[in-house]
Amino acid sequence: TMRILVLSDSHGAVEACRLVVEQSAPDQILHLGDCVRDAERLHALFPAIPLTGVPGNCDWADADNPEQFFLGESGAFRFFKGKITDVLRETRDGFNFGRVTLEGIGEDKGKKAVVEFQNENIYAEVDGEIVATVPDLICLVDSETFVPITTENLKYGKRALVVGLPCDAAWRTPRGLELAGPAWFGLKDVEYRPVEERCAEFSKEESHA
Repeated sequence: TMRILVLSDSHGAVEACRLVVEQSAPDQILHLGDCVRDAERLHALFPAIPLTGVPGNCDWADADNPEQFFLGESGAFRFFKGKITDVLRETRDGFNFGRVTLEGIGEDKGKKAVVEFQNENIYAEVDGEIVATVPDLICLVDSETFVPITTENLKYGKRALVVGLPCDAAWRTPRGLELAGPAWFGLKDVEYRPVEERCAEFSKEESHA
């Protein structure tokens, strides 16, 4: 009798998949997508076991440039790519406060990014310059799978992209900014500017650096 192990939606959990393979000792592995790169890593760990994989709706294996494909499909603005080097957390008044620090990799090597959060990410800066603030969405996503990394899952050594997404227009009105703009989160001296404007200025500065 052939033992077939079926996996799907691993989303970077290669270690968990490895344990399942070791425990089940299958004759063949089927990986049904999200993420195909996990399947490739798994096959490298168990080259003697035939593995067949198909991409899922969140996989970017067919794109020549997965990062650009992700940015194009999501509409996100890219600010930084790096490795998490420090995560600080504390709980005050029922809120989860903290900050995550990243050191640049690839084209961002030598730079540093910081994302401050209060349950959700409230601002991001690169080399001391603020590049995005609430109420726009500031996201850290896995640099290989492009799956969002929530604040509770921020861990040392994880590689991530720092991106921004425009909020709904209602949050950019005076009333919206009063309820969820930088000042509401204690950033009294930070002026809100739409993430697309900040990205355009940031990219221009980067090109002249």
